[in-house]
Amino acid sequence: MAAKRPVVALRYGTALRRAFGDAAVFSAFVSDVLGEPVRVASVRVELRGRGRVPVPMAIAGLGGDDEARGLRVELWALHEVAYRERAERAHATAWADRAAGEHGAAAKRVVTVVVVVPLAREPARGRRAAQYAHALDAVVERAGEGGGRVVFVAPWAESEAVPEALRAWFELFVASDAGAVAEEAARDAMTRRVLHAIERRTMRWGELEAALDESLWEEELARRFREARQRGYREGLAENALAAMQARGCEVDAEVRAWAGRAGVEELRQVVDALRGGGGGRA
Repeated sequence: MAAKRPVVALRYGTALRRAFGDAAVFSAFVSDVLGEPVRVASVRVELRGRGRVPVPMAIAGLGGDDEARGLRVELWALHEVAYRERAERAHATAWADRAAGEHGAAAKRVVTVVVVVPLAREPARGRRAAQYAHALDAVVERAGEGGGRVVFVAPWAESEAVPEALRAWFELFVASDAGAVAEEAARDAMTRRVLHAIERRTMRWGELEAALDESLWEEELARRFREARQRGYREGLAENALAAMQARGCEVDAEVRAWAGRAGVEELRQVVDALRGGGGGRA
């Protein structure tokens, strides 16, 4: 059996900051995403401040400057829920704050790279999520402020259209969900560098505890999201049931509306099917 390295999943900010807080890893990943060479000397490992995505809404936010090319890059990991709005907010702030200040030259271009992370829904990890809240392509690009770029990458997306340069990165993101990555996955120096950063044995106790907190929060967030979606589905069925009753000439009074407010999903579905299908359902 192939040896495996116990790791913390890259879906968590603790692991992502450790791996991509390395300037070499950050530069290599961003270069592959953008299809142009990027080299930063250092990485800001937790972006905060006015206008940016509030913590804990963001899984992680990192930034770096390629001063030779006048380029500022921000790398965000955001949950799939409302990620576009948060990304655009972060990009607008980065553009507004692109002046380097006391040290270095002001950035002429700003690029925001967003890693879209699905909410955990399945107990089994290490494989691609079955569904996203939104249908995602592997890579989506938008024009940003002042000719900048906002690039969304979805490593967990079920897509055949993954650029070759990103395939190994995406596979590593997904494989890390299993909590252990096979040694044979460390095919190149950059992958080995990432694996070393996210190995459990290289992390301090405080970092491991933070990663556990993140996993518990993600499970709670996923639970709330499922419940909200189920409530929305039930409320939609209730409205459909009332509309179907009215269409069949039934009187929809306060008592009927009260029933629709407390009925379960299966009961509502049966009523809607019966009324719309001419099955003789009654109000």
